[in-house]
Amino acid sequence: MKQHISVDGLLEKHKLDFWRQVVCDYFVQVSFDKYQRKEISFHSELIYSKRCDIDLIQVSGTPQLVERTSKKYRDDDYLIFTMLKSGSMEVLQDNRRAILMPGDMVVYDSRRPYQAYLNDDFVKYNIRIPFDLISHRIPNTHYLTAKKIGKESLLNKMLANIVESNFLEEGCLSYTEERSISSILMDVFCRTMSMSVSPEQTFVDSRQDILISKVKGFIEVNLRKSDLNIDYISNGLNLSKSTLYRLFKNESMSINEYIWHLRVTRCQEEISKPYSAYKTLSEVAFEWGFNSNAHFSRLFKSEVGQTPKEFKHSVLSQGLCPK
Repeated sequence: MKQHISVDGLLEKHKLDFWRQVVCDYFVQVSFDKYQRKEISFHSELIYSKRCDIDLIQVSGTPQLVERTSKKYRDDDYLIFTMLKSGSMEVLQDNRRAILMPGDMVVYDSRRPYQAYLNDDFVKYNIRIPFDLISHRIPNTHYLTAKKIGKESLLNKMLANIVESNFLEEGCLSYTEERSISSILMDVFCRTMSMSVSPEQTFVDSRQDILISKVKGFIEVNLRKSDLNIDYISNGLNLSKSTLYRLFKNESMSINEYIWHLRVTRCQEEISKPYSAYKTLSEVAFEWGFNSNAHFSRLFKSEVGQTPKEFKHSVLSQGLCPK
């Protein structure tokens, strides 16, 4: 039996708190916020069903941000598989960042912090799998998190088809049917995950490469924080500042230049997205760690060749965002 829960019919001022509680009750304990201008009506809907011990959770709605922090941990140890049906999504976990478009898949681990940005109106299929069902079959799940899984291979396509079939099924299943389908789903899922990302891919040839990858991942995850700097990274990763400077010595830019370059890049991406047509340039800049409009404008022009205002105008004139 499917359960349908929606914010429709609620007063606008009550929708966000109601939806936050729904997500915590049916998904995992998270912090939640809508990701749009206040005057735009918020919408979200959840459809919940089970396949034996596996939870199927279809979620749709307007742009929103979900964050799992250590302060929110309970006894909900799940590997969460997401297949995006429409919209766009970013998942950050374990110093990695996955950008999903319709048809892409990703997994993340509820036992560790993660962030999920639903950047547009979206529909996504989620499968919540208790770790005791898969820990013996996929021992190194850390290597799988926040890595985009496309549908390039036949096995990946099979997984996507099986997942979608389970969410589209409307009839009532017998216990035997449900158990069989759950077993098939888990078999294909575990085989796909085992082949999608091999542990060897997560190792690089030298300690320096490992550290640079770790530092860049840390920067990516914390890029929105305005106090992100060399001291913040040093404390967060327990690396000396001299080590951090040395790691970037042979890179194309210093660690500070890298931070600001990445912030400008993310701002440029943000301005190009449809929902950002309703955001001010200051809102975009401050969301990505800038705390000065003048600094943002100056650095943006030096990197992009246009001021933020000029770039936004060019995006609008090309019809990439709604006017």
